[in-house]
Amino acid sequence: MLIEEGGVERRLARDDFPLALGGAESGVRLPGLETGAARAYLGVSGDEIFVQPAEDGQPVVCNGAALRSSQWLREGDVVDLGGAMLRVASDGGSIRLEVEARLRDAGGGRPPKSAEPAGPRLEEPEIRIRPVRFEPSRLAAPKRRRRLPALATVGLWLFLAAFAGAAWFVFTARPVRVEVSPEPDLLEIEGAWLPPLGGRHLLRQGDYTVVAEKEGYSRLEARFTVTGASSQEARFELEPLPASLSITVEPGGVEARVRVDGVDVGVAPVVAPLDAGAHAVEVIADGFQPFEEQVTIGEPGSSVELHAVLIDDRAPITFTSEPAGVAVVVDGTRLGATPLTVPVAAGARRVEWLRAGFRPARTRFEVEAGVAQSVAAPSLVPADGNLVVTSEPEGAAVTVDGVFRGRTPLELDLGPGEPHRVALSKAGYQSAEREVRLEPAASETIRVELVEEVAELVVTSRPPGAEVMIAGQSRGTTTTEGLRVVLAGSEPYEVEVRKEGYVTERASVTPRPGLEQSLDVSLRTPEEERAERTPPVIRTAAGQEMRLIPGGRLRMGAPRREPGRRPNEIERDVELTRPFYISVTEVTNAEFLQFDPTHLSGKAGSNTLELDEQPVVKVSWAAAARYCNWLSDKDSLPPAYRLRGGELVAVEPMNTGYRLPTEAEWEWVARYPEPPTPRKYAWGASLPIPPLAGNFGDMTAASILGRALPGYNDKQPVTAPVRSFAPNPLGLYHLGGNVAEWAHDRYAVDARGEAVPERDPLGPDAGDQHVIRGAGWSTVNLTELRLSYRDAGRAGRADVGFRIVRYAE
Repeated sequence: MLIEEGGVERRLARDDFPLALGGAESGVRLPGLETGAARAYLGVSGDEIFVQPAEDGQPVVCNGAALRSSQWLREGDVVDLGGAMLRVASDGGSIRLEVEARLRDAGGGRPPKSAEPAGPRLEEPEIRIRPVRFEPSRLAAPKRRRRLPALATVGLWLFLAAFAGAAWFVFTARPVRVEVSPEPDLLEIEGAWLPPLGGRHLLRQGDYTVVAEKEGYSRLEARFTVTGASSQEARFELEPLPASLSITVEPGGVEARVRVDGVDVGVAPVVAPLDAGAHAVEVIADGFQPFEEQVTIGEPGSSVELHAVLIDDRAPITFTSEPAGVAVVVDGTRLGATPLTVPVAAGARRVEWLRAGFRPARTRFEVEAGVAQSVAAPSLVPADGNLVVTSEPEGAAVTVDGVFRGRTPLELDLGPGEPHRVALSKAGYQSAEREVRLEPAASETIRVELVEEVAELVVTSRPPGAEVMIAGQSRGTTTTEGLRVVLAGSEPYEVEVRKEGYVTERASVTPRPGLEQSLDVSLRTPEEERAERTPPVIRTAAGQEMRLIPGGRLRMGAPRREPGRRPNEIERDVELTRPFYISVTEVTNAEFLQFDPTHLSGKAGSNTLELDEQPVVKVSWAAAARYCNWLSDKDSLPPAYRLRGGELVAVEPMNTGYRLPTEAEWEWVARYPEPPTPRKYAWGASLPIPPLAGNFGDMTAASILGRALPGYNDKQPVTAPVRSFAPNPLGLYHLGGNVAEWAHDRYAVDARGEAVPERDPLGPDAGDQHVIRGAGWSTVNLTELRLSYRDAGRAGRADVGFRIVRYAE
């Protein structure tokens, strides 16, 4: 190391370091610090410089922080020694120390970086220190500069380090006993520093590998872990090497499989590793008897040889046939053609004899090892011929020599060299026969075109002049003598007879060959057909009689000037286009109880309302609608009402299920039984009320009602049986008397008529109440006796019942 001071270069030897800073022995001249003890020391390690404060010196500050131990110096560092400062700078490849005298305490911090420091400056000698290649001694905390012999110092340090390391190892290691059974010839522990002492190894905590070897055993390499426990053991077992069995066979070149203790070990020659002890060896080869031997294996790793001499298990077999040339197949393997001599393995064998044009023959024989024998083929039977039978059309029944064999297309095996009678038959076609003679193993095909059988059909119609369609094709027009057509086959034909202005009639005809058939058709007009479809009177499943009512035009409501007219009786024109059935009477108690056995019509005063033939009363509109759906289900009709938002509403479009009559339908049958003149009252157009005109609020009901129609007596204080009074001209009972009746429509006060007649109205879409029409046993007001009178409600009443209707189609 070189130090340059005041332009004079000075070489420093290894022993010159550490270099004192300050004091009488200072290695660098520091103004103001020439006396006293050293303030700090400079040391060198490699190519770097560090500073260490003296133990008893003044405080030393580096970069504003007091030093308590050594610190490396870098470019820009400032070391404050109290009376002087050292600034570390770089000059090319060397380090330059700039010395600066202090006049006052600057706080121990780094001086400001400026071109000229503030305040007066002392002399600033420049010191350049350049490192040279050598290893200086390390500083701990030197009080003064010492010079020790180099070798002695190194030796001392090495001894101390070795002693400390040994003490540290002994203190941290754990005694571990490693046992390997059986005792190995070689035992090593990878990672151990010392040999075992007293059978134990001193090992520090961690993972180690034990390696052990012994003749006749597999090499052991195993990992184990040393923990912090005070005393530990690790035990290992050596695995014995397997012994080997070498197996060879005679004769050579034979593929012989070897099994040891029932396990296949390969094809001889083979070497099989085995454990010590007894083993069963079996050698198997095609054409040789099985070889079996017991072998004992001794010490681990030993080798035993076994030579197996195989004994031939076959015998020469001669196969013959008459004539020669028959193929011989033994147990599925073709050996050749007769005459033939081949070796065959001992045991029960199956031979198949094959010759073209003959049926295969099969026999069995027994082979004894080493014993020659001859096996002769049986007499071979000529093979069947193959016959394929097809026909047009397919599906014809096939018989051969009178025996049914199936339907075409058909493949048959028939005996060769003799004639066979093949017959085909199919309904609607003439039977056909063929005679065939087949050669052995020959194949032949016959195809038969079947001829259709025909029948005559005579079609007549009333009136004549109708077109006849058969299977979608026109076959002509009927005359007074009829139309004669020919039908082929036996499958049914669909026949249509049609004429303009008449309903088309359809029929199915099955031809009968050889017979003349006739079809007589009476054509109907649409009106006649409709009349047949909709009879004038029908009965429901509950027994009610219903009558067919044709549609028509009517004016609903009442004229403005009619006495007693109410504001809700606005006139409007309606057209009913769909014919409908309406029940002849109101629904009775007996009929309703079939639907709801718990219902009670109750009493009026002391008079019962619950006789079977009395009309059912105290029925809400919803209950009446549910009865209609129930009856529709009984008669397999679609329901006319459905649930929407928890209430029953009409289905759209309206179907043919049972329902309540619309207002228009009720007025049509009540006011227009003899169109075109409407009725004002149930009995006619004027007052007074004729005797027994109907069941109204008469004098017999006065005690119940508190009043009565003056001078009228119908002898019925409450509801009467539903056929008690005369029907109207349509045959309907009690329209306008006995009980008022629920209508299908929701109630609206301000219904307005339109210029164009309304068709088949079903009433408003919304409303809280439903319409009630007609008078009843409690009606005592002449205004309410009018057939145009309209009432409304929701709940049942003792004077309100209902009757049912449904569309005819």
